[in-house]
Amino acid sequence: MKIYCLLICFLSLMGCNENGSKQQEELQLNNQTTDPTFEKANPETLDLTIHQLFIDSTKNSKFQNKLRSWNSSTEEEIKQKVPHFTQNFSSDIPKRWVTIQKYKDQFYNYDRCDGSDPRLEILGNALIFEGIHEKRIEEIKKIKPVNKGWTITTKNNTLQIERINNNIYILKFCGTNSTKSYITPFSNIDQFELLVNNCGNDKVDEFGNFQQPD
Repeated sequence: MKIYCLLICFLSLMGCNENGSKQQEELQLNNQTTDPTFEKANPETLDLTIHQLFIDSTKNSKFQNKLRSWNSSTEEEIKQKVPHFTQNFSSDIPKRWVTIQKYKDQFYNYDRCDGSDPRLEILGNALIFEGIHEKRIEEIKKIKPVNKGWTITTKNNTLQIERINNNIYILKFCGTNSTKSYITPFSNIDQFELLVNNCGNDKVDEFGNFQQPD
């Protein structure tokens, strides 16, 4: 009888713990879907072993250095994908581009929990696209100026870069599954604050409330 009572109590406690865990998960999900207000902070004053979503108020933190770190592809690496690689491919288009994110009509550099936001680089007749976890290199066939930007044609893709103001452009991958994102020339990154999604010791979801181009 005692053993039976102990078993009932144990199962009841397990049920409470499960319900508590579910409530905690729901609370975290609700917090993720609400619109937060980002606080500016020096990362050195924060506990970076836990999840922190903040605006980096410094200019020389590890997060700022990561944003500015960009290792160009080597000529040997490019020639593996572009056998007829040449530097003699002139165009007035800026050669380096980075993703920026829009939230409540403000634009930010964004430091992801996992990987880095996509970047685009033009080296001669090579187009280098660095995705979150991958790098693609394609041969450029043509770069055509248009009224507010450029159209870039490669063997496998057509990209459009359209200016919407002096610093902000929209990148569009054309085709069946066309996608759009906000980008800016790499030289402009200091004009935007850096929003950091610091994981801490555990991987967390990326911030999901950014506004995408129409």
